[in-house]
Amino acid sequence: MDINETLDEGISHDLHLDTPIKSDLKETAKWTKFLSILGYVYLSFFVVGIVLSLFTGFSISSIFFLLISLGFGYLIYYIISNLYKFSTKVRIAIDNDNQSALSESFAGLKSYFKTVGIMTAVVLALYIIIFMILIFGGGMAYLSQYF
Repeated sequence: MDINETLDEGISHDLHLDTPIKSDLKETAKWTKFLSILGYVYLSFFVVGIVLSLFTGFSISSIFFLLISLGFGYLIYYIISNLYKFSTKVRIAIDNDNQSALSESFAGLKSYFKTVGIMTAVVLALYIIIFMILIFGGGMAYLSQYF
């Protein structure tokens, strides 16, 4: 007998969602759908801003800005789409007792939090780098008065 068989003996591996959990998931689905729709509205304003900036003239810096903006726009779209996927799929899963839709919904939620977590880590790293540059620059400015 394997040690895992001993530990897992008598434990049910079926997950059941009772009424309060289903109610909480429905409420969560409503809020995530609301937030994702707001995200799509924000994204549309973002795209309109990019399109309007195209009419200001072209230079190397404007093309660079355009490429950066398109990258951020795609990232925002990906994040919002994962949140919307969760909200719609979890609602289908609860209404129809559909396990595969529930699995798909939580896959979307996992992708949402994974992407937001990576973005948060990148932004924090940039803050630390900028802080270090500012401290170094301030130290150099202070020392420059003695040389």
